[in-house]
Amino acid sequence: MSSASSPVFSSSSSPSPASAGGARTAQALIAVKRKQGEEGSLLKLLIKLIRGDTIQIENGKEYKLDDFLAEFGNGGKLAIEKDWRVKNGAAGKSAAKEEYLNKDADDIAMVYEKERLRGKHEWIPTSEIAYVAEFCAKNKSFALLSMASSLRSDTEDVIFNPDKYKGFTGHVGALYTSDGKAITTGQAAFHDELRQLLYKCFRDHHADFTAYASGLEAFFKEHCWDGIAQAKAFVDHKFKTIGKTAWDKFRLETYKANWSRSQQILLKDIQTFASSNSLIRTAPSTFSFFMPNNASMGLMPGSQPTMSASSPPTMMDTSGPGGEPKNKSHKSHE
Repeated sequence: MSSASSPVFSSSSSPSPASAGGARTAQALIAVKRKQGEEGSLLKLLIKLIRGDTIQIENGKEYKLDDFLAEFGNGGKLAIEKDWRVKNGAAGKSAAKEEYLNKDADDIAMVYEKERLRGKHEWIPTSEIAYVAEFCAKNKSFALLSMASSLRSDTEDVIFNPDKYKGFTGHVGALYTSDGKAITTGQAAFHDELRQLLYKCFRDHHADFTAYASGLEAFFKEHCWDGIAQAKAFVDHKFKTIGKTAWDKFRLETYKANWSRSQQILLKDIQTFASSNSLIRTAPSTFSFFMPNNASMGLMPGSQPTMSASSPPTMMDTSGPGGEPKNKSHKSHE
């Protein structure tokens, strides 16, 4: 179980008897899937609700943003968490089956194994997806949820800093012993640090993308292997595989280049989502997750976020002409 404790939002609305158990949120997610497809149903639902749209659910009932917030603490959070994953599928797609049942599921070996099978590590831990969704709903901005869908790297590239972790270890899907066992010592603490960074930069009505980018960059330097520290010891170790690559075919220079490029893409992604933070009223007609594209958000090429650690902008600003980021796939997986 994780030692991290997430901040708690208090909703001004009270759940109605009809919303008990998260049923209405689950029905709203299903309704969105039926009309717009499986991929990214939570993000699509939030975009609609934030725009002020009404979702038609079972028995002719209506579901609005106030319903999402009112039901969140009465089953809605669990409905979101159940919906977020597809077993052995791409992260961010919706799941009809129950995948996990509590916020600390990211520290359960089974969930780590699913990350390995997908080959993707999420820098905003999956266990916090409901926290992210509620934050977006309360602040009427879906930028953070879009960012959570985007910030991913190949699991085989997430090797921990051997100086900090007292030897070579990493995310599941990275390092394996000669007998095929995953070397993952320190993985729970690694994810806890990422949770705390999320809570620090996104809480209540405060959003600081600049501080988050700086924090994540510092996290990379402290917790992740750059391919340089103890390089000789790493080569001498002779693992069975590095991810899916047999040890005798592994190339250290390739790892260093991939990890360097991955960091650059991740930090650039955060800048783009910071720029889109106030552009919440117009969503694209199609969804393709991963790397953001400035032009698709109505931003000028090369435009930079206006947020700063000292004075984050209001999440409620709707004066911008753009909309939700339309992303394209890149090689920096989770």
